Order: sequence, then structure tokens, then C-alpha cells
Amino acid sequence: MQEKNAFQKCTVLLPFATIKKSHFKKLSKDMVLLLNTEKLELIVEEGGRYIDTTIQKRKLVIGNRAKDTEYSYDSKKYKKLKIVLCDVMIASFDRGETIDMNAFDFSDLSLYAEELLVAKGALVSVDAMLAIKIDEVML
Repeated sequence: MQEKNAFQKCTVLLPFATIKKSHFKKLSKDMVLLLNTEKLELIVEEGGRYIDTTIQKRKLVIGNRAKDTEYSYDSKKYKKLKIVLCDVMIASFDRGETIDMNAFDFSDLSLYAEELLVAKGALVSVDAMLAIKIDEVML
């Protein structure tokens, strides 16, 4: 009889971002992408479903499953970026379950466009706004 793993893998993301296609083509090392927010927000992705979270005392607290997984944007002018922080193991996706954030490395983000890794970078602050400083481009 096979023993079932009690933990499940999920991905911790920053909210989706968009970049103009003309800027996307010019992605380069040391470029800074503003995220248009002052507050850190994180989302958990599990099996293509997105789960809202809150941050409380260095813990990521699981909330409700997000109903709207579609991110609307003008695909003729913009590219959608999925910003991945890390993969983690979690016991359950029940509301109130927590993930310890002490091991999160905000200096090692992966940016994906259309499921392809396009860049690596770090979360930084620019004039009190969150941003991503590009460290490496994969294009």
C-alpha cells in the first residue's frame, strides 16, 4: 500500500502585471518594472486555481478561492506577466491555513509570459512603490 503525502505543492505569486509589448521586447538587465502598488500582496496557485491570501505577522494566511481567475488586459498592446515567488508545500488549502514567510526569498523572482520564463529579478521599493528589478533576461 502506497503512503499518501499529506502535503501538497503550491506556487506563491505576486498579482499579475502587464507590460507594454514595446517595452517587453526591450527587457534588459537592471530594468525596473513598477508594480503600481505600495502594499505587498501574494496569491497562492494550486492546480490552476488562485487562492486569495492575507499577510499576518510573517505568515501567509489562506483565504477564499478566488472566483475570478481571468486577468483582463488589452492583449494587442500588453503582455501579461506571472510573477512567481516560490513553490511551497502546504498541509491543506482550508481557509485560515498558514504558510511561514521567513523562508521566502524576495530577491529571486521568476517572470513568466505565456508560460515561458522570460526573466529573473528581485522585489525592490522605488519611491514607496513596489517594483521588480530585472537581474537576468531569458529572451
